[in-house]
Amino acid sequence: MRSILDEELESGFNADADLCKAYLAKMKLGPSHHPDDPVEDLEDVIYYAHQVEVRTESPVINVIEEVERLTTQHTSPWNSTVSKYGGFLGFVVNRNLVHYVKTRLKTSPKAVHGSHVPLLHLAIQHIEPSSSRQQYLNVDMVRLLLSVGADPNQGIIPTPAGWTVWREFISTLHEGRIRGETDSTTLRRTLELLLAHGADPAIESRIKRPGHQTSWNAKVHLTAAEILRAAVPNDAEWLLSKASKWNFSVGGIWSSWLTGKLLR
Repeated sequence: MRSILDEELESGFNADADLCKAYLAKMKLGPSHHPDDPVEDLEDVIYYAHQVEVRTESPVINVIEEVERLTTQHTSPWNSTVSKYGGFLGFVVNRNLVHYVKTRLKTSPKAVHGSHVPLLHLAIQHIEPSSSRQQYLNVDMVRLLLSVGADPNQGIIPTPAGWTVWREFISTLHEGRIRGETDSTTLRRTLELLLAHGADPAIESRIKRPGHQTSWNAKVHLTAAEILRAAVPNDAEWLLSKASKWNFSVGGIWSSWLTGKLLR
């Protein structure tokens, strides 16, 4: 539809912005208009809002604010979808609306830590099921959140004790659950940013051995550094060199361990 509008209408017409408004109007008709999958209407609005941001580097604030109003009503058919992300802000973080999130965080910087789920976790961790058409990892979103104080080592609730944003992400990387459409450059830049902002290379995860059933006996302890060496062997040492100085100062343990590894 978008390509047809681009071809038929005069230059300067923003097809994405108008499609965004059109799908918002469709949402306002209520779920009876699309009873089988009301979430599809929500995803359509967010998709075209994202396209507007990509093309103009500006958010469609009035549209997104109206979407938030619709989705956060107690009786809303979209409420359960948004709730999986700890609220509407978490949802749009996961959908990579970078410029809108930037605007929101200017007025509420503490929101970066999330009321229930850290926003950084939502930016780098895929949540199933999802019909999102946006790219999984977005370096600009990760950079934005880190720049306003997001902590890769923040705990995630509810998860087992000790599970952090970074630990969950690195475990996902080990298990091969990073979405296929994430290119190697995007993954490398994301890992670099996380390590440079304090992600702990020495943290251990008890994770499944490749080719084994998920059980306690089939799991092993691996450090984040070991996972990086296995998952991104060509970039691992370079990435580890980007780890923040904080990680080299914890009792000297990590510094000594890394030095020994690099000198082998």
